[in-house]
Amino acid sequence: MRRPALAPQLKRDPLDSGLDPDMPSLLVYAILAATGLATGVVAHRVRASVHGSFSRHLLLAPLLEGLALLPGFTLAGFLSFRVLPSRTLPDVLPWVGTFVLTYVLGRFAGRKRAMARAARREAALPFEHWLALLRTHPEQARQFLNAYLARARLDGTDLVAQLTAACASLEERGDGDPLVYRALETLRAEITRFKQEHARLPGRAV
Repeated sequence: MRRPALAPQLKRDPLDSGLDPDMPSLLVYAILAATGLATGVVAHRVRASVHGSFSRHLLLAPLLEGLALLPGFTLAGFLSFRVLPSRTLPDVLPWVGTFVLTYVLGRFAGRKRAMARAARREAALPFEHWLALLRTHPEQARQFLNAYLARARLDGTDLVAQLTAACASLEERGDGDPLVYRALETLRAEITRFKQEHARLPGRAV
């Protein structure tokens, strides 16, 4: 007795075997957006962590940044190929655009945060010197702080903003040092004094 002939089975694309068209599109967009944002922030931090000569930065920074990008691009590519019903340009473009846009936003957010930290460090430099004097020569430290604040006031510096930035910088490096906490109390007292003086000016409010 002859066995019935089996219908020939077509070989399936291994990528097609993983397609999951039932996954909600909104969820996929959210995953791609989160991946792009995280990849952008990590890539910026990795690139900013390279120090040394210009040639070292030129050679090492792109390599490390590429390694930081690899996991994010791999995850985004895998997710897109698993969910997309087809791989034509109109179908792929929104997914790619979501990832790239959030990646750029992540880079911008990382750069903006780094610039804010650099501004705080620059504003804190005179107060770092004052803190070093405070450890060894408290009287000289007091004279330095009074002279610096008087000169900054004559230069029109926004002392409240600068002292606030200096406090934020010192708080980051506090590490339980009692001298740092005493320094913070002094700077906060100066902030309160300048705010009160500002409020007493005619036509001004805090």
